[in-house]
Amino acid sequence: MKKTWFSISALGVALSVVAVAPARAAVFSSSVDFAENCPVCALNGGGTAVDLLEAFIENPAGVTFQTPGLTVNLGGWSENDVLPSYSNASGPESAGFTYFLNLNIDDTTLPAGATIGVDVYYFQLISGVETLIDQAGLTYDTSLYPLQFNVDVNNWGVTDVLNPNGLAGETTTPEPSTLFLIGGGVLALGGKTLKRKLSR
Repeated sequence: MKKTWFSISALGVALSVVAVAPARAAVFSSSVDFAENCPVCALNGGGTAVDLLEAFIENPAGVTFQTPGLTVNLGGWSENDVLPSYSNASGPESAGFTYFLNLNIDDTTLPAGATIGVDVYYFQLISGVETLIDQAGLTYDTSLYPLQFNVDVNNWGVTDVLNPNGLAGETTTPEPSTLFLIGGGVLALGGKTLKRKLSR
């Protein structure tokens, strides 16, 4: 008798939850991982290890990075979310590693059948200069893999970078703290110049 009562109560709770739950989730989060072996890197004369990764969401609306947006499975690496569509990570040079893209998907904004595209750029410090040594365009076709967003790595295609201008076409905006420091410096210089003119 007790068991039957519990089952009916549980069914009642489940039905009430279903009744209040929306038909579609507005935003959900997901992650996907990519294994890299860097000795195959070949751009700009090639490189043997990566110490900086940059990732840009190229399209579409409805896709942004979580915080953190880009993580690496190695100790000593730090991650920086600059914009909802731009994240980077840096750390000790490594030839073999796995990195993770962590995305927020708004399936009420994402166009039906859209392709999610992310450009990733790989850098190595060579002769004191962070040098681009590899790049990839990662694509996920939501018309083939519907919005349950099964992020099994095999569902992502790898192509040339999606931005036709490559890294030169990516735009980043300084963080508010950087803008504040620059603005403060400009004001200080302006104040110093004005003080000189008034004291003459």
